[in-house]
Amino acid sequence: MPDTVNLRQSTASHPGPPPTPAATVAAAEPQPLPPALPALAWETSEFHPQPKGALWYAAFGAGMAALVFVAFLLRSFLSGVVFVLSGVLILIYSERSPRSLRIQISRDDLTINDRRYLLRDLEAFNVVESPTGMLALIRSKRLVMPLLHLPLGDQDPEAVRRALRRGVKEDVNLREPLPDLLAHWLGF
Repeated sequence: MPDTVNLRQSTASHPGPPPTPAATVAAAEPQPLPPALPALAWETSEFHPQPKGALWYAAFGAGMAALVFVAFLLRSFLSGVVFVLSGVLILIYSERSPRSLRIQISRDDLTINDRRYLLRDLEAFNVVESPTGMLALIRSKRLVMPLLHLPLGDQDPEAVRRALRRGVKEDVNLREPLPDLLAHWLGF
């Protein structure tokens, strides 16, 4: 078994052979640090599904039938086909179930499931009350990235606000966009 080299002592006071370069390099390699614990973490559903009754489906079907009828009256057959296809896609979208979200806010980043956002890349946030509960709305500095909607679930809104304030500025004028409010009103 090779001798253990004490790197704190000078080689002049060490009676044995000088340490090999491999032993010096192995001893000098830094050990990986444990991952930083999240400042705040919670699990919630992507959205709260709204029950749709027979009246909702009847109103939707009547609206789509009226659009298709007008398209065929105007001899715009392509528009009629687009309305039928969009109606089918809307029905499929309205029946999807919410995904489970694991949200973590640490000192430097925000993680949603496996997607990581650096706090320095986020422009502003606001914690607002929506028709389905409390939300953290987050706007990115990127032009093509949509507004992030984080449902807070049972999480304390003030704790989320404090955690995000460490790396992102708060914008009290940031509100839920009108199309999202309209989608809530329509039952999506």
